[in-house]
Amino acid sequence: MDILQRFKDFLREYDRDNDEVVDKTIFDEFNYLYRITFFYLNLKTMKIIGLQIFLFIFYISFILLQIFFTFMGAIFSDGDFFLMAHSLHVSFIYLIMAMLTFMAITLRSHLSNIYKIIGNGFYEYDEVTSKEEIQIKLKYFKIKRNLKIGFPLLAFVAMLLAVTAIPLSNEYFGLEDSVMINKKGVNLWLPLNGWYPFDSSEGLPFWIAFSLQIISMSLVVLIYIAGSATYFTIVLHVIPQYHILIWKVRNITKRAMVNYLKIKPYLQGKNRRRPNFEDMEFQKQMVFCLKQNIQHYQQIIRVVNLFTEVLRVTGFFVFLGITFVVALSAFIIVTGTARPAIVCLTLGIAAAEIGYMTVPCMLGQMIIDLNEQLGFELYNTPWYRCSKDFKQCLNITQARIGYGVAVTTLFSYAMDMDTYCKLVNTSYSYFSLLLAFKST
Repeated sequence: MDILQRFKDFLREYDRDNDEVVDKTIFDEFNYLYRITFFYLNLKTMKIIGLQIFLFIFYISFILLQIFFTFMGAIFSDGDFFLMAHSLHVSFIYLIMAMLTFMAITLRSHLSNIYKIIGNGFYEYDEVTSKEEIQIKLKYFKIKRNLKIGFPLLAFVAMLLAVTAIPLSNEYFGLEDSVMINKKGVNLWLPLNGWYPFDSSEGLPFWIAFSLQIISMSLVVLIYIAGSATYFTIVLHVIPQYHILIWKVRNITKRAMVNYLKIKPYLQGKNRRRPNFEDMEFQKQMVFCLKQNIQHYQQIIRVVNLFTEVLRVTGFFVFLGITFVVALSAFIIVTGTARPAIVCLTLGIAAAEIGYMTVPCMLGQMIIDLNEQLGFELYNTPWYRCSKDFKQCLNITQARIGYGVAVTTLFSYAMDMDTYCKLVNTSYSYFSLLLAFKST
């Protein structure tokens, strides 16, 4: 009883930041994807929790088994360097996907706070929503929708190639190894070459091994989709908020004038387009509007900082792993002319890997650029005609903008195009080393 109570207390603390806004936002953005991939567990009742624990053990077992089998396939490659590279390639992918799930589960509180801010609209101005704001949100909603459709399609094509390329090639074209099992017991006819502790050459054992691979690949595809959708959803909520904030700063004088005329309606017909900087009430409205912008900016920074904590470890190891995985993909594609089926499925996987590396860096660079643009817009405000309070708030904000806002990982690696160039160069270096090692 004491153990059960402690477990309930742990769950209460673990789920402390969850509320209806978070649940609604997650469902609106991902439907049931977060539940299926265990990125955000349903902790409503003990029965549901028990079922999810059972399914999670089932999920982890499949992933760990495939990591073990593919890694053993590399060890038992019998001097076949190409087979070893292919097996290591697949095992690294399994490992990276498992890490994504573990980090999402561990950092549930951070995700809750992020989706709470998104669900509440970041910051609500006490103003009429402008046409420009609606257009900005619509533009990035379409981009987010296209990415959420495109990346899953890419992942499913890669999976389809993985499932069908080798078996069809062996069955109809005879292009692959005529030997089904090598001397060390690695099955060369399965979708993903791997070693199994039983004879998987034919009959029921073959279909057991085949089914294990299909289930584990399906899980990997779902995790890939959930991970990419998480990044796109959060970043493509931050970017339009930056655009809206920049637009608000650019029109700060007009916004202050609208508030000023609400206080002094008798001035409606008298020079309503020309702000009176000599009037203390107008100066107060300028400060009020700037403080609104500062609060909006603080919410944006908070989301980026929370997301940075989520990606601090996972993002670093994903990028570290992807550099090697992309190098392995390139090596397999270049040297695998005798095994076109493996080359074909590797091409599909490589496209998904490169997309997973390229798009996050491009979107991360947009955040950095928009933060700099915000600084320029603040400097372009008529601060020299404003009060001391306005200038003080402006200086503090400019100092924070100068500090920079970026999605970073361990060792301060920012997700930007500079990091992307380094990743590409590193992958090419690994690729060159693999070619040199093969030729020796």
